[in-house]
Amino acid sequence: MRDRTYYRQLIDDELIELGRDSKHELCIALADRLEDAIALDMQLADQQETIDDMRLLISSLEDEISALVKQINEGQPK
Repeated sequence: MRDRTYYRQLIDDELIELGRDSKHELCIALADRLEDAIALDMQLADQQETIDDMRLLISSLEDEISALVKQINEGQPK
């Protein structure tokens, strides 16, 4: 029988696989929950990356708008 220390040292995929193969309903449910949590974490990381990309795009577009407004204002008579 392995102890908690052994299981804590496993990578998530190994722990999930052991839980699913355990034939113990609680372990199977926890393995499923762990897999769902990992997938959710990955989705959140992807969404954060998209948000960061959008912020960069917005900043670039704001700079472009400012430059165009400056060009327009410089072309008008005073």
